[in-house]
Amino acid sequence: MKVSKVLMLEMKNILKNRWLYVSLIISIVLALGLVYAIKFLQGPFTIKAISGFYGIGSTVALAVFCTKLYVDDLSSGTVSLFFSNKKNRRSYFLGKLLAAIFLGILFGGVCAIVLIGASYYLGWQVNLIGYIIKPILIYVLFSVFHMELFFFNWNILQKHEYAYCNNINYSTSCSLSCRAY
Repeated sequence: MKVSKVLMLEMKNILKNRWLYVSLIISIVLALGLVYAIKFLQGPFTIKAISGFYGIGSTVALAVFCTKLYVDDLSSGTVSLFFSNKKNRRSYFLGKLLAAIFLGILFGGVCAIVLIGASYYLGWQVNLIGYIIKPILIYVLFSVFHMELFFFNWNILQKHEYAYCNNINYSTSCSLSCRAY
């Protein structure tokens, strides 16, 4: 098994999932609602608030999609085939890690596009590091963290339903109590 085959399979599965697009649209609508409030209702918000409103929907969705990388294999029972030898385990893990990084780049890239578009629309100055590099880096780290958290929970507990619920509960509490910026 090659890492590239695992990665291509996961990317195909990610991109054909309609819930990915629904979650991205919901996140964008939340952020654009705040842009509307700033523009027409003279809301006292900054770009951090716009990224925070985007993050309300996207952090939970990203955690779900990162744990779904493993859950699909666990529910179908194909994970035992991947763990049959050391080379397959390494390829499987690296493929899933790269798929999680892809998810982080996707969500972070959409966040960067929303922030740049909102800045131009509102007449604010665009900050390259704060609007492009930082969101992508944060979402990549967040996706890798959730993928690893689920993998660790699953390996320790060997009960994938509990690990999945534990990861989603942790994600929800993080997204509601923490700010990315």
